[in-house]
Amino acid sequence: MRIARFVKTGEKADSQPRYAFVNTDKTDGKDYLIELNGYPLSTQQVSLTGKRYPVEGEGIRLLAPLLPSKVYGVMKNYRKPSSEQAGGQAPADSEQPVAQASTAEEPAERMLLFMKPSTSICGPDDPIVFPHWAGSIHFEAEVCAVMGRMARNVSEKDALKYVLGYTCVNDVTAYDVKGDDPFLVRSKGFDTACPIGPWIETDLDPTNADISFSLNGEDQPAARGNTAHLLHSIAQQVSFISQFATLLPGDMILTGCADPTGELHPGDEAVVTVAGIGSLRNVVVAERGDDEEDDDLIISAPTSPAKENDMRIFHPRQPLTTSRLVLRPITVADGLTLYEYMKTDWYGLLLTGVPVSITDHGVQLPWSGDEVKQAYQGFAADEQRAMFAIVLHDVVIGEVVLNDYDAETNSCNLRAYIAPQWRAQGYGREALSALIAYGFERGLSLISLEVYDHNPTARKLYDQLGFLPVGYESEAFEFAGLTYGSTSMQLTRADFLAQRTAVEE
Repeated sequence: MRIARFVKTGEKADSQPRYAFVNTDKTDGKDYLIELNGYPLSTQQVSLTGKRYPVEGEGIRLLAPLLPSKVYGVMKNYRKPSSEQAGGQAPADSEQPVAQASTAEEPAERMLLFMKPSTSICGPDDPIVFPHWAGSIHFEAEVCAVMGRMARNVSEKDALKYVLGYTCVNDVTAYDVKGDDPFLVRSKGFDTACPIGPWIETDLDPTNADISFSLNGEDQPAARGNTAHLLHSIAQQVSFISQFATLLPGDMILTGCADPTGELHPGDEAVVTVAGIGSLRNVVVAERGDDEEDDDLIISAPTSPAKENDMRIFHPRQPLTTSRLVLRPITVADGLTLYEYMKTDWYGLLLTGVPVSITDHGVQLPWSGDEVKQAYQGFAADEQRAMFAIVLHDVVIGEVVLNDYDAETNSCNLRAYIAPQWRAQGYGREALSALIAYGFERGLSLISLEVYDHNPTARKLYDQLGFLPVGYESEAFEFAGLTYGSTSMQLTRADFLAQRTAVEE
């Protein structure tokens, strides 16, 4: 059985999180949330509300499955078979243990524990915020045990009877401060340092669960593990902790990671997968400094021209939603997905002015895959760029960007790309409308763009969105011996507000 916590987006701001069982419909193979009336860990019996929602449906957002009163973690708790250990070497401050010849459990008294506060918890697709005071943070892919009953002085034999189930966890750690943080309060306890999800699986075998991790879509072999290799089994962990602390329903134990050697950077997509549970996805973002303004600007509020340093509030932290799309902050993995589309989309690239070459072997792009990866890592961390992946039913179909911030005019340039199979269906207009509103809500005075003569469809769309022509260059782009002109277009904040007021009236 799978237990999830979720919220329906787009409802009133005071909408409460709900709990649900997650069932797979045998007719279509999709997962559905079967909404519950009540709290699954309550002594009161819960009931079904009769409402069902597709997990990947519009307006459904999964949350951290539970909010625990406390979170324990176990360090240096893995033994890998010697054949696996020979393949790599962990860093000096890694939690990777020295290979053990014996497969017997270590005495419980040797268990090394730490704690994370409940404020470190975040859920699926929530951002992992890279602390401004940290120079390096690492991922640690693990299985998390979730308590279902109060446990005090329980035996190892009976310990698993007190466990409700298991979920995926990324025990994010700021490695470079561990030397000055002997109790790991700061290095493991910062906000968003404990992503968990996507749900709690009650039927997992905790003695034989495979763990894997991918970074920007690439598998990280060193992070693979199996709970069969724990130095201290999950039953031993529960029993030992219960000897000195009462474990309450919902409390969590991070059971240990195989090899936490991988760094995370702003823009990275981190995915923890536990066989039999599912996958937990999060994206890393940079933290705002204390001197930065609040994100909660409203479109009707007067905004003075922003100074260049103030535009760090412009960088997206959360996704935007439209009637059909999700616009999420861009990641390296998203950029590589778009790169695959572009490899065969010479016409679409020409429409946006990308200097491609057509050869006997297909389209020749001006960048390599490694250059794209490096570029998108920079894009994701750029505080003066609002760059979103356009997502339709969990598939990346394009991107929209506000970049090239000009402090003198308090303006940005707009750019968009939609992959071929999703063009002419209104997705571009929908994504651009959301991006334009986002830019003006965050204080921009002007948004500008260039549209080429050989792209009349885009010109018509920008006219409809309210952009006005302000200049023309007759020789802006050349391809295959032909020269094309481009029109400069602009939309001011005042015109945007006037349009919105007219629509509302």
